[in-house]
Amino acid sequence: MENDPQNSRRALLYGWLWRGTQLFAGPITLLFIANFLSAEVQGFFYTFASLLALQSFFELGFYIVVTNAAAHEWAKLSLGADRKIEGDPSAKSRLLSLGRLVARWYGVAGIIFFCALLTTGFALFSAFDTTAVTWRAPWIALCLIAALNFFGAPFVALLEGCGQVAEVHRFSFFQAMLSGVSGIVALALGLELWAAVVIAGGQLVGVSSLLLIRYRSFMMEFFQPPSGAKILWAAELWPMQWRLGLSGVVYYFSYTFFVPVMFYYHGASVAGQMGMTLQIVSGIQTVALIWLKIQIPNFGVMVARKDFTRLDQLWLTTAKRTLGTFLAISALALGAFIVLGKYQIELADRVLPLELLGVFLAAGAFVNLIQSFAAYLRAHLTEPLLTMSVTCSSAVGMLTWLLGSKFGPAGVAWGYLGVMIIGATWACSTYQYSKARWQKNRSIPAKV
Repeated sequence: MENDPQNSRRALLYGWLWRGTQLFAGPITLLFIANFLSAEVQGFFYTFASLLALQSFFELGFYIVVTNAAAHEWAKLSLGADRKIEGDPSAKSRLLSLGRLVARWYGVAGIIFFCALLTTGFALFSAFDTTAVTWRAPWIALCLIAALNFFGAPFVALLEGCGQVAEVHRFSFFQAMLSGVSGIVALALGLELWAAVVIAGGQLVGVSSLLLIRYRSFMMEFFQPPSGAKILWAAELWPMQWRLGLSGVVYYFSYTFFVPVMFYYHGASVAGQMGMTLQIVSGIQTVALIWLKIQIPNFGVMVARKDFTRLDQLWLTTAKRTLGTFLAISALALGAFIVLGKYQIELADRVLPLELLGVFLAAGAFVNLIQSFAAYLRAHLTEPLLTMSVTCSSAVGMLTWLLGSKFGPAGVAWGYLGVMIIGATWACSTYQYSKARWQKNRSIPAKV
C-alpha cells in the first residue's frame, strides 16, 4: 500500500507544484485573454468552458465512486516493480471488474456526451450569429477533445484510488505546464477561440501519457476478465452513484450555469466578466483543495481498516489547512485587484466589480467547507448529503435564472452566497449526525 508518509509528502509536493503552476499561469492567462481577446470573444471563450461542465449529466458522479471503491480494494493490494497489481486474489479480481465496468460506462456515456455538447453549443451560439466571432470550427474540435478527456478521467480516478496519488499529481503538474504554456502561446498568436482547443489538447496529451505510457502495464491488467469475485454495480456502487449523479447534475445549475445565463440575457461581454471572475475563484479553490484531494484515498483505506481515530484526526487537520489556504489566497487576490483598479489596468475591467468578486470568494469559502464534509462522508461509501445538494443546487439554479435575468451578476452573486451559507450549515449538521450514529457501530481502531 502506498499511503505511507513519504508517499503522502511526494503527493503533497507534486500536488502543490501542479496547483502552483495553475495558480501562476492563471493570472498570466487572464492578462493574455484581456489583451488578445475582445470582450465579446472573451464571453464566447468562457461560455465554451461552462458548457463543457455538461459532462456532469453523463458521468453521474461515477469517478468519485471509483476512487473510493478502488481505495477499499487497494487496502489488500500493492503495485509491483513492473507496475502490475499484486496481493489478495479476491481484491484484485474485484478491482479488475471495477475497471472494466468503468470502461463500458464511460465509453457509452462519452459518445452521448459529445453529441449533447455539440448540439447544445450550436443551439446557444447560433442565436448570436450576427456577431463577427468565428466559433463553429473551434467548437466542434473542442467537443471532440472534451469527449476523449471525459473517457480518460475515470481511469485517473482509479489510479488515485489505488494509491498512485503522487504519480498522478506529478503528471498533472507537467500537464498543467503543457496546457498553460500552449494556451498562452495560442492566445499570443491570435488564435482566439482555438486557444480553448489547444488548452484541452494539452490536457489530453497529459492524460494519455499517464495511462498509455507510465501506467501501461497497470492498464493492461484490465484487459483480462476477473477470475473470481466481482464488484456488483447495482448492489455496491449504484446506491452511492445515483446520489452523487443527481448531485452532479444539479451542481451544474449551481455554478457553471452562471455564464450561459449571463450570455443569454446580458450578452457576451457580461458573460466574459462572469467567466473570468469564476475562473479566479475556481483557481483558488483548486489550489486550496489539494490538501483534501491527496488524502481522499487515505480516508477510504482508513475506513476499510476501521482505523477511525486516525481518520478523524487526519480529516480535521486537512479540513483546517484547506480552508486556511483558500482564505489566504483569496485575500491576496482581492488585494491584487484593488491595486489593478487603482492604476486602471485593463484586466480590472474584464472581471466583475470588486465587491461582487468578494461575494463570490465568500461563497467559495462555504463551498470549501461543504467539500471537506463531503469527503469525510463519502469515504464511508455513502452520500448522506444528497438532499442538501439537490435542494441547494436547485435553489441556486432557480435564483440564477430569476435574479440573474433581472439584476445581472449582482443577483447571481448574492443569491449564490445565501444558498452556500445554508448548504455549509446543513453539511456540518449532517456530518455531526452521521458521525455520532456511525460511532455506535465502530470497533476499536486497528493498529496499522
